[in-house]
Amino acid sequence: GPGPRTAPEAARHYCVTRSAARLMDVYAAALVPSSRTPLGGSPS
Repeated sequence: GPGPRTAPEAARHYCVTRSAARLMDVYAAALVPSSRTPLGGSPS
């Protein structure tokens, strides 16, 4: 099976992806303050 490094690597990649997505979301919100709700419709 996969080695013990698989979990940490996946966690790091997930964290980086989340951070990037959040940063882009904040950036988009800053560009369009009139539209705070994402196109997805989710408050998160």
